[in-house]
Amino acid sequence: MAESEHETSHLAHVMRDMEKNYEFAVGMVFPNELEAYDKYVAYAIGKGFGVRKGNMFKNGKGELTRRTFVCHCEGHSVSSSDQEKKFERYEVRCGCPARIKFKVNNGVYEVMKHISEHNHAFIPDDQKHLIRCGRIMSDTSKSVLVDMRKAGIGGTTAYTFLANEAGGSKNLGFNLRDCQNYLQTKRSDGISGGDGQSVLNHFHLMQMQNPMFSYAVQLDQDGRLTNLFWRDSMSKFDYDCFGDVLVFDTTYCTNKYNMIYAPFIGINYHWKNVLFGCAFLLDETAESFI
Repeated sequence: MAESEHETSHLAHVMRDMEKNYEFAVGMVFPNELEAYDKYVAYAIGKGFGVRKGNMFKNGKGELTRRTFVCHCEGHSVSSSDQEKKFERYEVRCGCPARIKFKVNNGVYEVMKHISEHNHAFIPDDQKHLIRCGRIMSDTSKSVLVDMRKAGIGGTTAYTFLANEAGGSKNLGFNLRDCQNYLQTKRSDGISGGDGQSVLNHFHLMQMQNPMFSYAVQLDQDGRLTNLFWRDSMSKFDYDCFGDVLVFDTTYCTNKYNMIYAPFIGINYHWKNVLFGCAFLLDETAESFI
């Protein structure tokens, strides 16, 4: 069994078997980090708060000796008032003191300290399935998403199918955004650097031969090609003449790289289709369309 699949199964098993009134106590021992972390995550989700991995300490030999897991509201967000924010993000950190600290000896985790008091309200029961630390996508779900994508089925439709199979999104273990992020990662991995660079080289050559040729590319944080748009001089001429009516539609993942093909089409005086421009997109988010 793959490691991610094992972690998913283990967390689900721990959450299912966790007693409702379970509490941690100093001196409790867990055989490894996975057991300790999953137990605390299951406890946290039952209460209604998220978990982040906090500080770790090592001895002079590089061996782990201390490990801390904290409430997701621990600490305070760093504000940068001198820099304009691209978008407002909901802040949840309020200096919550809740945490659990382990002493680690030869990989065995022993509870040293447990603070259970929080300074904020817990997440309601109907929203607990949205807690990030409990959202894990199994290898089975990943495989189904990839297969459905290859069949030309969109991410939202694939997510809805998996949610129905699981008896509702609350039982699925991840949300639509997790699904879309995973599919976008798979699409990015499918574009080799050589192919992407070949396209850019070709477009650069086309632009040198014809200054009216125009293209634009968008890269992700790792420098991989995500979105691509281009149009030639004839497309611009047709748009100037017949751009009063424009048809924009997408064909979903029908090419080698499973990218979304998005042509801009118009109609000329002879009722024939003319092409104003083309785009290849990795997803259908507002940022990509813009």
